[in-house]
Parts: sequence; C-alpha cells; structure tokens
Amino acid sequence: MAVTTEGIGGVKQMYDLLAEGKTPIDFPILSDNGGTHTKAFGVYDAKNSVALPAIVIIDKNGNVAWTYVADDITDRPEEPLILEQLKKLKSSEH
Repeated sequence: MAVTTEGIGGVKQMYDLLAEGKTPIDFPILSDNGGTHTKAFGVYDAKNSVALPAIVIIDKNGNVAWTYVADDITDRPEEPLILEQLKKLKSSEH
C-alpha cells in the first residue's frame, strides 16, 4: 500500500498518469490528507506539510518489522537494502 498526503484528486491523477504510461499499479493508495496516518508512523514533515518518503515492512502478524524514513523528499533507500530486510523477515517467519 502507498500512503500520500495528497487529497483524493491527487491520488486519482497519479492513477491516471500511471495508466496512461501503461504502468498500472496493483496496490491501493491511501489519501492521508491532513497527515493522520503519516503522523502516527512518524513520517510527517510538518514544516512542508508532506509525508517524508518511507518504507514500512509489516510482518504477517501486523507488526512493524522494519522502517526506513528518508531525511528529505529526495532520499530513497537502495533496492538491495529493502530486499535484505524482506529476506530477513522471511527467514525469521519460518
């Protein structure tokens, strides 16, 4: 799931743009206009009124297993780091 502080109109625009580029997404996007959920996860940037880019990996029991919170809106984790965390989670669940 993706979460954005964009309003529902912004979410619809995102879906439409991705569909035009023939890159449909198969996951929901939650409009968190006002930041209720992003504040709860500690990823809301109040100074700029946006959510910082973040990745939250949740285990099969609904617990937060790993979190990456960017320092700013341009910061993104490298794919190998994310895959490593997913592998760790998978091996710990067996």
